[in-house]
Amino acid sequence: MFVEGGEEDRRWRGWGFVESERTQQGEALFTDFRNATKPLADRLEARGRRPAGSRIVSLKEAPPAAVANLLADAMDVPRDRLYALIVRTGPDSMLSRFSAVALGDSVVLGALLVTEEPDGWPCIGAIGVDESARSGWVNVAVRAAVAERVIAAGIEWGRWHVWDRYRDTVNFMKRLPSLRRCDLVRLVRIPQPA
Repeated sequence: MFVEGGEEDRRWRGWGFVESERTQQGEALFTDFRNATKPLADRLEARGRRPAGSRIVSLKEAPPAAVANLLADAMDVPRDRLYALIVRTGPDSMLSRFSAVALGDSVVLGALLVTEEPDGWPCIGAIGVDESARSGWVNVAVRAAVAERVIAAGIEWGRWHVWDRYRDTVNFMKRLPSLRRCDLVRLVRIPQPA
C-alpha cells in the first residue's frame, strides 16, 4: 500500500497495478485511543449493553478457529490463512501480547488483532464483531483492552488501517487529537494476457 499519487504509487501503477479498495491509515497515541474508547465502554456497560457473561481475554485464551472464522468474514481473507497466523504466532509477538477477544459463554463475540509493521510499529488492523453482539460494547471494549495492554507495555504510538467502507470507524479514528494520517490505496496486479 502506498500514498495515493505519490512517487511509489505511480511506479507501481506503471508496472500494471491498479487501485483496489481504498484504505485509511493513520498514526496516533494509544492514550488517545484508550481515552476515546474506555469511557464509552464503561457507559455502555452501565446502560446494560454488555452481553451477559461476556469478558475480554487475550488471543491465546480464545478458541483460534472461532476467532479466525469471525475475522475471515470481516476481512475477506481465507479462514485457513488467518487460522495459521493465529496458531503459529509466538507468545512474545505483538499479535499474542496485545490482541483482544470478547467471549460470551465460550462464543467469540468480537476480536481485534494487533500486528507488527515491518518497521516494528504496532498496528491495529483486523476487527470483527458477531451479529449477535452489535450492541456496541464489544466493539469499544476490545479496542479499550488493546489500548490498555499496549500502554502497559510502554508503547506510546501505533498505526491503524481501516477500509473506507467502515466510515464510522474511519471517522472515529480521525477525531483522535494526536492523529497523523494519510490516505492510502491497496494495489492489485492486472492479469497480463497469455
